[in-house]
Amino acid sequence: MYHNFRIIFIVVAVFFYTSHANAYSPELEQAIFNARQSCGGIAAEFNHMKTMAGINTAVTGVGTAAGAGAAVVGFSKESLDAEIEELSLELCGKGYCDAEAIEAMSDESFFEDVLPTMSKIAELLEMQKESKNLGNWRTGLMAGSTATNVAGAVIAGNNKAKNDLHGAVDDCIAATGMLQRQRMQEHMNDNMTDLSYVDNAVSACGQYDTVDLSKIDNRADGAMWSSIVGATLGAAGTVTSAVANTDNVRTDATDQGREKAKNLNRASNVLAVGTSAASATATIFNATQISVIKKSFSCGGRV
Repeated sequence: MYHNFRIIFIVVAVFFYTSHANAYSPELEQAIFNARQSCGGIAAEFNHMKTMAGINTAVTGVGTAAGAGAAVVGFSKESLDAEIEELSLELCGKGYCDAEAIEAMSDESFFEDVLPTMSKIAELLEMQKESKNLGNWRTGLMAGSTATNVAGAVIAGNNKAKNDLHGAVDDCIAATGMLQRQRMQEHMNDNMTDLSYVDNAVSACGQYDTVDLSKIDNRADGAMWSSIVGATLGAAGTVTSAVANTDNVRTDATDQGREKAKNLNRASNVLAVGTSAASATATIFNATQISVIKKSFSCGGRV
């Protein structure tokens, strides 16, 4: 099934470039020529806008997935870090993480208390390694979401009706009105003339009169600003996640250090959720922009 604007383009092309079955008056021929000049190329411009909106829908969709992935990874890390803290307190609270404390122990205490915990210490080290990897994944996904949001903002910002398109639509509407008036005059002069070609052109081009370019631009603005928000949150989240995953933050065993690490990780997760939400909003705006462009060319209600 053809898209509406393509139907308009085909109908107009068939009319404008097919030899007329009847000889029209010079006035009608001139009106046909003017309509051809004024309306030609508009469909191609809208087709380009529709294509760019489709590309941007895919781009912001990737950003949404990356942001959501960062949030999922971040929450998994947060849960794992809680387990690490609990196990660390269990082992280190007994002095098993302090080399000097272990050295001061008696042989009996070492063999009875420290050696049995070696498996747990190995487990703790593996958990810390996994936490580090999760942090790196979150940072990478946040960076990816940021990049796609930046791209989405640029595409959406440029995917608007240019001033020349506004003028072209206005000129086409005026030329179509003149063509319709000349068609009526032609019928009055000779009601035997076959005017079906002219009727098709008037019907097709006349639909530009219902086009509201502001609706298309509003969707582009919505997608652009949503992507800007997503990029801003994503950039902040990328930095926060990277800082939270540094060795200085991770190895600070003081109460203040542990609290700082928790706050940084929580902030990273919140920013990941915000980035994903903003990207999803931009995706919706891009998708609805495509819908508005299609509806602008209803072509008699056909799809």
